[in-house]
Amino acid sequence: MSYVRTLLSEHESYNWETVRRYQVEVPQSWRGIDPRFDTDLITIELSLSEGAKVYYQDTPYVLAEAVWLSRTRRQCGCQPLRCNGADWNGEDCRRCDVLYYRESPIVKEAINITYWMPPAPIVLHVSTRIDQAADSLWQHPSKIIAIMNEESVSARWAKEIIKERRQSVETTGIKRT
Repeated sequence: MSYVRTLLSEHESYNWETVRRYQVEVPQSWRGIDPRFDTDLITIELSLSEGAKVYYQDTPYVLAEAVWLSRTRRQCGCQPLRCNGADWNGEDCRRCDVLYYRESPIVKEAINITYWMPPAPIVLHVSTRIDQAADSLWQHPSKIIAIMNEESVSARWAKEIIKERRQSVETTGIKRT
């Protein structure tokens, strides 16, 4: 069963993130816990980093579904959108994996859920390790993704390959294409 119903809008933000608003179904298990979730549908807003936008470009609904489902898990006895382990221990039971993708998105609440009230959207920031690698190497995320696909490796290993190639160029003066 899919909880994501429709993509309401998409636009670029002032800091070059792609912002997508979705209408999502509230899980039955949340009803009665918090009156804000005693409705059928609410709006979520995903602010996608450049790496998340490029890496998951072919699966906007699958990404939204994975993010929403990760927020709805209650593995540690947590409340809707709140993980007790994350608040107290720095751990988070709400791991977010996207089917058939090696890299998992990194999801953070961009608003304090304590003060959120519908019909305002729940705003979530979605980034990847690809963004972290690209930032540290001063590369566009698409370069990291190209190496990941070419070498069939994770973002971490793609970063190491790019570093090795740079060192090789500096040492030998021969640029690898």
